[in-house]
Amino acid sequence: MSSVDILWLKVNEEVSLPGRLTTEEQGRLRAIFDSVNPASPWRKALARLGLPVPRGDTLRFVQGIPYFNAGVMAEATSNGTVFPVRAPDGGVTYKSRGGLWRMGKLLLTQWKLEAFLGALPEKIPEGMEGIEESVALGLAVQLLLLRLHAGGEQALAERLADPERAPKMERATLRKVLAAQSRRTRLSPAWASLHSAVPNRAPAPELSAYFWNEPTEQRESDVAPASREPKSWKGIPICPGVVSGDLVFPGDAKQRGVLVFAHARPSAVEHFEGATGLVFAEGGALAHACCVAREMGIPSVSGVGKDFLQHVRAWSEAGMKVEIQIDGSDGSVRCTPLTL
Repeated sequence: MSSVDILWLKVNEEVSLPGRLTTEEQGRLRAIFDSVNPASPWRKALARLGLPVPRGDTLRFVQGIPYFNAGVMAEATSNGTVFPVRAPDGGVTYKSRGGLWRMGKLLLTQWKLEAFLGALPEKIPEGMEGIEESVALGLAVQLLLLRLHAGGEQALAERLADPERAPKMERATLRKVLAAQSRRTRLSPAWASLHSAVPNRAPAPELSAYFWNEPTEQRESDVAPASREPKSWKGIPICPGVVSGDLVFPGDAKQRGVLVFAHARPSAVEHFEGATGLVFAEGGALAHACCVAREMGIPSVSGVGKDFLQHVRAWSEAGMKVEIQIDGSDGSVRCTPLTL
């Protein structure tokens, strides 16, 4: 990876951003991921897993939203054996570099990973200790994923939803991933201390999930449903189960039905009670709300995309009732708009 070819990934949905972060809040987050200060949670988390301190900036902010340097993160978690590159279709793929020395370091890190996971205290830490452990567990999850051979997000999500569907040799690792992510979910309140009480805070903008080097200008398209014909989408499976019912949004007077969210953030969880199913337009298989949905056994699909969200919002704003069917086993979503 050249010095100018850097992949920046938007902070994942495990962290519930209150909106655009203030300058003070950005400073607090930078302090968490400070690679220079040996006392920062980032440096301490790396040390707990025996990982090297990578070179380069870890964070940057776009319109108050944090992005991680994916090259720095990949270098840290893989001991320099894995790095992101541009895919032919303009997306992202990862390549590896070998070498006995690097592979030996990686094996040593995996040994330290097991020691770290085995020594976690029963009590969930709070404050900065909680943030440090949360960062360390995030690194641990990435290290565990290096053991798997799942072909992409879809395959990973299917195996996380039902580890028994995975090859036998990968099941123990998948269970460890789920356990580590479940503990991270319990640690999420520690991050709330980074946010200030800001009156009339600007909402978080809808930005690209990633960009190379510099962000491109984002324009939301106005989607007006061309017809009332049923429309289907494909997302990633989170929790198995087939559910049909009314599509509802958080805050709707009628909460019984299939709830639809723009993001799989921690704040979504407070609305889960009574939902027969869940759909997240954005959010990976290990996003906070997806992990909770999986633990609660609510049939769920994530990563359906902005096109889905724009259509169902447009139908709703046009006064239409929307019937929705989801299959949490294969990630399929089908909507039928009806006139009220």
